[in-house]
Amino acid sequence: MDSPHSQSPCLISLDNHTCKFFHPIQNNTYQMHIPELRGASIRFSKYGWLLLSRKDCSIFFFHPFNRIKIELPRYPKEDAFQIMCFTSPPDSIDCFVFGITFNGAKFGIIRRGEVYWTIREFIQGFEPYGISSCSPLLYKGRCYWLGHAGRVGVFDLQKYMRALDTNNEYSCRWAYHSSILPEKLHDSLHRSYLLESAGKLLAVFELHDNEPSFFIFSLNLSSIGPKMKWHPMRNMGNKLLYVSSGGSFSELAVIKGMRNMIYMPTVQDNSNVFYSFRTKKYHYFCKDHSCRTSSHGEEPINCTWINPMRIDLDEAFEW
Repeated sequence: MDSPHSQSPCLISLDNHTCKFFHPIQNNTYQMHIPELRGASIRFSKYGWLLLSRKDCSIFFFHPFNRIKIELPRYPKEDAFQIMCFTSPPDSIDCFVFGITFNGAKFGIIRRGEVYWTIREFIQGFEPYGISSCSPLLYKGRCYWLGHAGRVGVFDLQKYMRALDTNNEYSCRWAYHSSILPEKLHDSLHRSYLLESAGKLLAVFELHDNEPSFFIFSLNLSSIGPKMKWHPMRNMGNKLLYVSSGGSFSELAVIKGMRNMIYMPTVQDNSNVFYSFRTKKYHYFCKDHSCRTSSHGEEPINCTWINPMRIDLDEAFEW
């Protein structure tokens, strides 16, 4: 945390217990051996924390910069989660953790202080559309999730909290909405991401063999309901985005030449891949190479962007 690049976002990847950190701006890579992470898989990243799980259904928060670990209750073995997220820093009383099972048939939710997961089946699942790798995201009291074809699922967390003591099954239902993407682009959809930027919820889509390769939509909060409206955005202005399946966020571009870009979770030959809305091309940091369509392959597994943050938390803290 005391290094010159400690405050810049970095790509963190985990191979057994070896943690690699890549800083695209400094084009710098370093690694740490962290025995506490042996055999774990990264599920989500936010507020400087990682959420990880193991095959034995254990799950925990880990702050890789302060080496603080917070254990959570195990989830049922038959309901192993593939996609997860959390809503607030783990020391917040309003911290919820969501999980969606590998087959997309069920989801789980647990709040700080609870000892058991609430597991529910999707009343109307995303199964016909396939499971996407996009992590859910809390925004303005609701949890959003993108299905494989850009279809939107919404879970009203405020309604769920009001009904915690009534065991109201309806409070655990998701509402489903039509796809954000135009239908002609469905077959080209490669990856999708959700993130919050300047107080807005953004849906980011990367397409195969399409020019342009990226589409961004912003949610209009005044239209939430059966006919929620998402407005296309042509550029990100003075922002740059960091996207990955395990977590995405935006940053104010302090260097003019970096604005209006999307940083991918891909490093090739120690060079980060990014997409420029100005050129409508993929580029490689510190390299004179570009292309109009995606050529960087699949997203690496067990990695995510993380924004280093200092914390002041007792290591004996219990979630």
